[in-house]
Amino acid sequence: MKETNNTNMNRMILFFIMIILISDRFNWFDEGVILYLFLSYFFYFQQGL
Repeated sequence: MKETNNTNMNRMILFFIMIILISDRFNWFDEGVILYLFLSYFFYFQQGL
């Protein structure tokens, strides 16, 4: 159950990131990097738990 939920969250987040990058491709460095770092930290935290 946890694996399925994690995979679903991964897909949704990846899709969300793609949409954000496409929408704000001009300011991808500011928001993109911050989002990437935040999501990476969140994923590491979930994997740790």
